[in-house]
Amino acid sequence: MKKLLIVLLGSSISTPSFAADFKLYGFVLPNYIVSDQAVDSFSQNNLSAYTAAANPLLAQSPQRPRSSFQIAQSRFGFEVQPDPAVQGLLEFDFIDFTKASATTSALPRVRRALIDWKTSENTKIQFGQDWDLFSPLGPHTFNYVGHYFESGDLGFMRQQVVVLHTVDVSEFGIALGLQAQNSKAPDSNTEIGNWPTLALRWKVAPKGSAVSQAGFSAIGTALLVDRNRNVRKGAFGLNSFFEMNLTSHWNWKTEAYAGRNLFNLGLLSLSFGDAIHDASEVGFFSTTRYGLNEKHFVFGGLGWAKIPNPSTMAAAYTGTAANALLGTTGPGIESNFTARLGYEYKPLPMLTWFLELAYLKTTHHYNAVDLAVSNRQAAAFITNSGLLLNF
Repeated sequence: MKKLLIVLLGSSISTPSFAADFKLYGFVLPNYIVSDQAVDSFSQNNLSAYTAAANPLLAQSPQRPRSSFQIAQSRFGFEVQPDPAVQGLLEFDFIDFTKASATTSALPRVRRALIDWKTSENTKIQFGQDWDLFSPLGPHTFNYVGHYFESGDLGFMRQQVVVLHTVDVSEFGIALGLQAQNSKAPDSNTEIGNWPTLALRWKVAPKGSAVSQAGFSAIGTALLVDRNRNVRKGAFGLNSFFEMNLTSHWNWKTEAYAGRNLFNLGLLSLSFGDAIHDASEVGFFSTTRYGLNEKHFVFGGLGWAKIPNPSTMAAAYTGTAANALLGTTGPGIESNFTARLGYEYKPLPMLTWFLELAYLKTTHHYNAVDLAVSNRQAAAFITNSGLLLNF
């Protein structure tokens, strides 16, 4: 009986076919961040994933230096492949921009959740939540959640269905997706509008060339801005991207875009549109990483985004300078510039120590009554250092 129990138990816990198709991946990222002035992480006044110098009307003690330990940008994910043609993926991190320095109050956040189905040798369908087609490149930085967002990099997660088709060295993509996320309980114009985003992308990856990928993308939809009168307005963008391996240990990535009301499309951009406002936007980023040898690397880059005609945009706050509160009308930034320079040391293939310096210069949009009260331009120097362990 004991021998039979051992055999049954062994067979119940042994799943070689499943284990062969299951993969855990991710990284642990503890870091320490110091800033000489207040910064914002997607309009929230904290250091968790800094994207802009803080709005002086909304920041806590905007001129005072600050620092924080962070682990929230750590992430993990699972890949399951029950069949060579089908793969499922779930990915999480712990970031919450409304919590400045979360410790045990950090909660998992769903980043990616999708099914990848290869219907033929050259075609596959992706259905679920993933990076959108519009802005495909990831800049060189250890601020993985902040990226160069709001300063030239603007791609983000989208719930969508994507079809990708490859012909020789070219890839063609088309996607229908949700206009933007709605984290509140009731349906909003996002759901009631019933118009998905349409995204298109063409990418070429020349074989035997230093250019690893290059291409163009577009995204657009019709926003429902007044449901009572059924008023809609267009939101759209065009993007070009380019990645090149200058040598075997030197990589360069760049994107440039233009568009209108891009923030309404769930993109991490500046231009917000509603029944009153209809803002246009331009921007770019360019980053590079150079390997001195197998253990030592340097990296850096520039990013910039701007509203060419600020009179068409809305401020990010309600009230006046004396009682300003964060509103729901986009980031309220007229222009945002980012410069970064960093060094990384890899004592082990899976372990990296990094030091990244950043300079953020931001011009915030104020209502006319507040222009004489406070300087709407802000700048901050940031030092970010930590360890990265990949698995």
